[in-house]
Amino acid sequence: MGCGASAGPKAGTPDATADQKPADQKPTVEPDVQDERAGATSDEKPTVKADAIKADATAPDSSKPDAIAPAKDEQVGSARERLARLLTEGCDDRITVDPKTGMHKYNGTNVPVPGAVSRSSCTFSVPTEDMFQAGLACMEKMGSSPDDANKMSGDICSRIRKAWQINESTAITLCPSGTDAEFIPLLVALVRAQRKGGKVTTIVTAAGEVGSGTSNASGGRHFAPLLPVSNGPPHEIGGSLFADTIKIDIVEEKLRTADGRRHEVDALDDQVAASTAKAIEDGADCVVVHLVVGCKTGQCMPSLQCVESLVATYKESVLVVVDACQGRMVDHGLQAFLRKASQF
Repeated sequence: MGCGASAGPKAGTPDATADQKPADQKPTVEPDVQDERAGATSDEKPTVKADAIKADATAPDSSKPDAIAPAKDEQVGSARERLARLLTEGCDDRITVDPKTGMHKYNGTNVPVPGAVSRSSCTFSVPTEDMFQAGLACMEKMGSSPDDANKMSGDICSRIRKAWQINESTAITLCPSGTDAEFIPLLVALVRAQRKGGKVTTIVTAAGEVGSGTSNASGGRHFAPLLPVSNGPPHEIGGSLFADTIKIDIVEEKLRTADGRRHEVDALDDQVAASTAKAIEDGADCVVVHLVVGCKTGQCMPSLQCVESLVATYKESVLVVVDACQGRMVDHGLQAFLRKASQF
């Protein structure tokens, strides 16, 4: 489902974040620009009936040669049901399944559905029977030894490192989603700010064309009605994670004019530079500046030259966060940003 990974120098704490790129699948519907992390807004009718989805939690596609035998074995059925349930936990309301439709907010399912027309996006992968079988195998390993869970987590990081050609000096942290990954650089900024006074300002660039939860998350606020843990404390979207004991200002910078035209690159850089200077003049001890690389409309904001200049001017008072937007960038772009991260 939704998944994010952040990477940064292992010697300290990550100074750059990047979403993990999901499986390479062609979407049948272009996602709405406010849809990706906050839930789908499409008015299309679901293509799969809920009863078919519910049944499949215990009845695999027997037409596949490697599928396990259908449900005489109660243990097999309960394992499939448990995996289906686990796939809806540990994140937020974007992956909870509507009991009426059997689908979550992205119009996808948490179980394989034989013969269904798969609808996907850059945010989640449709579970196939092969994927489900791999999940069952992982779940069985975790049941036999708690240490296996840590090993599997390490294996995922190793595969990400290999796929993206990331060297061993770079740390990788797995997150439920890219929105959740925003909390990591925020914590780095808070540590930096505490050395001076404690005030943080976060500048969200290309606002409205990145995940709709980005501003709240990067400002240390709740961005979803459902917490990743069960029995979590009551909260409201937009409410502070720190019970308002820490001051974090949020500044949103738009990519476009009111009539939808894109600002020139120099004008975008000037916006970000001016907001950074004002935040520091107003007493911010650390300013988090987002460098968006390939937003939902394929644009970038600000330029790399802009953030390099800000770091050269303000030193550790500026923390640059690269929002790699599901990897929508040129080949080897991530590696280039990670090399730059040592300067940030």
